[in-house]
This record gives sequence, C-alpha cells and structure tokens, in this order.
Amino acid sequence: MPNKNAKKQDLSEPQLAGDVLQLMIDQINAAVRDNNSSMGKLIGSHSAIAAKADALTISPDSKSLEELKDSLHQELRSMIVAFQRHDEHNQRLEHVTNALTEAKSLVENPIAASDPQQWQALVEKIAAKYTTAQELKVHASKTGIASQDTSEDDVELF
Repeated sequence: MPNKNAKKQDLSEPQLAGDVLQLMIDQINAAVRDNNSSMGKLIGSHSAIAAKADALTISPDSKSLEELKDSLHQELRSMIVAFQRHDEHNQRLEHVTNALTEAKSLVENPIAASDPQQWQALVEKIAAKYTTAQELKVHASKTGIASQDTSEDDVELF
C-alpha cells in the first residue's frame, strides 16, 4: 500500500497527466517483461519434462526411475508456478487497463483534467487497487511514494 504520509508531488496538470500515463506504461512494460520470463520458464520446464520422459525408456532401473520421478515432480511444480505468475501478470494488465479507462474519463472532462487534486486522487485510486509487490515497486519508483513491502514469491500452490 502506498504511504499516505509521503510527500506529494506539486506538478502542473499536463505534467501530472504525463506522469500518470508514464506510470501505466511502466506497469505494462514490467508486466510484459515478467510474463515473458514466466513463459520462458514454462517452456523450459516443458522441454525438461519431455527429455526426462524420453529417459524413462533408456534407464529402467528403480533408482534412476525414482530420481526421474522426483525431477519430474519438481518440473511440474515449476510449471504450476509459471502458470500462476502468468495469471498474476494478466491481473496486472487488467489493473492498467482499468486505470487507463479512468484516466481517459478524467482527460475528457476539461474542468477535472485541469485540477491537480483530481490527478493526485487518480494516482491514489490506482495505487489502492494494486495487489502485487511488483506493481507497488513500479509505483514507488515513479511517484517516490514508499509502499509496504510484500514478498515477490507469494505464489500459493494448490
């Protein structure tokens, strides 16, 4: 969560509008980058499972089979985590889409768009909807508003 006691920026409306839009662009870029990383891990795990399945026909002794089974389970856990990360990234992109919709509404209202308090309220509203540590980190890097630290690896296996 953003720190409510943090010093707020005193900027003009065009600069605030630009900053809000840049924040959303940075959120999209971070989500896409993280998603690509998760998909790369998913592809790697899939390839590893395929190679290990091929090894089943090569080494039929029980010790090799037990090691292979354990290794396959680890790869499957990695795939589950990658799928969960993918879902998280989709949620992040949905948050940005919603924020862009709200920014569009603000820009379309000339009176509201010229009020720096409206832009600041939008930034706070956007931040209140964040659910991931990465979103909070990007937000803090752009606004200077510190956030409560949450673990990057809060993926629950089910």
